[in-house]
This record gives sequence, structure tokens and C-alpha cells, in this order.
Amino acid sequence: MKYLIVDDLDLNFSTLAPLRSQLEIRAGILKLRQKIEGYLGIEDVYLIVDKKLEELYKERFLDKKINTLPQGQVCFVNGRIQMNEEIAELINKQKINTILTNDKDDLLSIKISNEQESNCDSESFLKMDFSHLQKIKEDIKLWDSIDQILLANYENIKADYRDFFYDKDNYSETEQGVTIINPYDVWIGDGAELKHGAVLDASKGPIIVDEGAIIGLNAIIQGPAYIGKATELQALSLIRGGTSIGQKSTIGGEAVACIIQGYSTKPFRGTLHKCYVGEWTKFEAGISIDSDFFDQNRITKIRDYSLSFLFNNHSGENICQYQEMRKSKLEAMKFDKNVEFSKLELKLIKQYLNEEI
Repeated sequence: MKYLIVDDLDLNFSTLAPLRSQLEIRAGILKLRQKIEGYLGIEDVYLIVDKKLEELYKERFLDKKINTLPQGQVCFVNGRIQMNEEIAELINKQKINTILTNDKDDLLSIKISNEQESNCDSESFLKMDFSHLQKIKEDIKLWDSIDQILLANYENIKADYRDFFYDKDNYSETEQGVTIINPYDVWIGDGAELKHGAVLDASKGPIIVDEGAIIGLNAIIQGPAYIGKATELQALSLIRGGTSIGQKSTIGGEAVACIIQGYSTKPFRGTLHKCYVGEWTKFEAGISIDSDFFDQNRITKIRDYSLSFLFNNHSGENICQYQEMRKSKLEAMKFDKNVEFSKLELKLIKQYLNEEI
């Protein structure tokens, strides 16, 4: 059985991330596609994404097959599924020529026998005729918005830790002067560095400090929280529960109940509260964003490649205004994070930024 993870375009993630599929949204510790891969035990990964991303994704993910519908028995899995062990078991037991749906009639997973290999992107998938297949209704929910994912991040971190990190090898040796509260719920990856005075308080939920991360002098992390690979928390920073920070980011000040995608920089003091922060975002000053100052359900969403100058804004209006990065910023991105962009990726980023300016 080949599993194909489908980028369901209904979420319209392109307004926030023009060069990424919604499958790359972090929901807890893992991204949406990583959860599906992990729970279903998928080794040979097929991704069905927007046609506009096909060439770029083939270049980015050399170990995955992009927009290919293989011959034989295949299972399409909606990338927006709120995946867990029970749902994975239902999908694994699903029979050929059936569709799993819910009360909203969403397509959750589809198993068919495909006669010959062909191309298939997320748009052409939606045009496929599955009306002849038997429908099986299950109580399975999809993620409907970034807001919903962020509000669930506190519990997502705990679930990911329990199901994917609890029994993994833990390199939790720390230098003298580091305080760890409830160490059984702290996972520290190989090469991570915790500097003098750092405090990891996992009394309310697990803390994962991934490989190569640096926790600065007197920094405090309150669980549940995830600090991504090669990410640096600067001295005196405070990361509160429900926060996930992606790889190769540099974060100072305070972050509360946030999802910060990779390669982002917030080197100064200030607070981010209930924010979704896209990749390659740079905060240029001591910024504070309190998303629910007037509305507890308000979420602040920041697009990829944003350069923000916002200062201490607590209004209930559209509180985020951004100046998009100029082309000169591209080389700074590359230099700051030690990331090599391919010619195609650099071309598409420049094209996007030029269109937005």
C-alpha cells in the first residue's frame, strides 16, 4: 500500500506561505505531514501539492515523491486530518474502494487500486471521480484554520512528546547551574547546549530542546514547549507554555502560546502572545503583540518573509503591519542562517517579494 498525503487547498495557506504547502504547518512539535507519516509508519512518502509548488518541492525533498500517483493499491490521506493513533488504525484497516468521511462529508482517506502510474497534483485530485466508492463515516476532524491549530498547540506538544519523543534517546546532560524541574518530561537532543542559569520547568507539560539548540544564560522555558533544531534562545528570554519554535531561529524576549516557523529572528525584548509567525520573519525592534488583549479568540498571523517594525500595539484592530523585505534582505537571510538557496528557490522568493512590494 502506497500512502499519498494530499495538500487540501480548502485551508488556503498560500496567503501566509506562498512557497510552502500547508503540510509544512507545525502543530505541536511535528508538522502536519510528519504526524501522518509517523502515525501511519510511512517510509516511502508521496506528497500531493499545488502544481505551482511541484518543481520546488521536487528539489527540496529528494527523498519523497512529489505529485506522482503510483500504480497499485494507494491510499490518499487528507493532510488536514487531526491525526492520532486511533485514526491511524482506522485508516490502516480501511478496505480498497472505500472512502472515509465525516458528518461534514469531508474526504478523509480514500483507498483505490490504480491501474497505471500518472501525474497528480492537489487540484487535479479534487477533480477525480470517487462517486462509485463506498462511503464509511467516522468521527474524524480536520484542521480548519491556522487559528484552530495554534489554540490547540498546548495539547499538541504534549501528544507529540508522548507518542514520538518519550522513548527516544535523550542527551540530557547539562552543565552545572542549569535547573530542570520534572526531568522525566524533558527531552534534550544531541549537541544541544544549556548555558548557566537556564531553567527548564516541565511541571505543567513536556519540554523538547532539539538537536543543536542553544538555551542562553538565565533563559526560562515553561512546558509544554518545543525548541527546534539549531535554534538559539538568547539570554534572559522567556518561553511560556504552548509555544513551538522551528529550526534555526533566534529568539529573545518572551513568547507565549505561539507557533514560530523556522528561520525567524526576534533578537530583542518584547512579547509575542498567541501569534503564528511564518518562516524567515525578522522583528527589527522590541516588539510586543498581545493578540487577545481585546478578544481571547484573536490570533495574530504573520506571513513568510516579513520584516516587522510594530511597537507595543494592543489595539483590537488589524494590529500587524509589515514592510516586506527588499531583495537586499535575501543575502542577509542566507548569511544569517547559513542556508543555501537553490537558483530556483531564490528566483521564486525574489519574484514573490517583488510582487508584494
